[in-house]
Amino acid sequence: MKVEVSPVKQVKIKYWLDVIHKCRANGLTNTEFCKQNNINEKSYYYYLAKIRKMAIEDIPIKKSNLSAAYESTCFEEISVSSFPAAHTDPITIHIGNVDVGMSEDVSEEFLIKLFKAASKC
Repeated sequence: MKVEVSPVKQVKIKYWLDVIHKCRANGLTNTEFCKQNNINEKSYYYYLAKIRKMAIEDIPIKKSNLSAAYESTCFEEISVSSFPAAHTDPITIHIGNVDVGMSEDVSEEFLIKLFKAASKC
């Protein structure tokens, strides 16, 4: 949902966007920046929130991809006791849509549980 902004408000938004960029670029805290530049801190945060909201409203929502990602997410409990205690060189195992990182000294018991859990996803 794109929000239409009047030319007067566009100028104000541009001004505050410039202020926000300068604040972020100079390394001071927002409070310090506002004090040094005689900017009302409440106004700064008001326009920061307003500009963020406008930016978020411009992001297109792909409901089908988002819901598909949630529907395809699968969790399986694996007890902590079966996870290896020592960590050496890390390895990654790819099982379908599942990527699992672990050390090379992982136990056989853990791998069996992992493959069983991943096969359910």
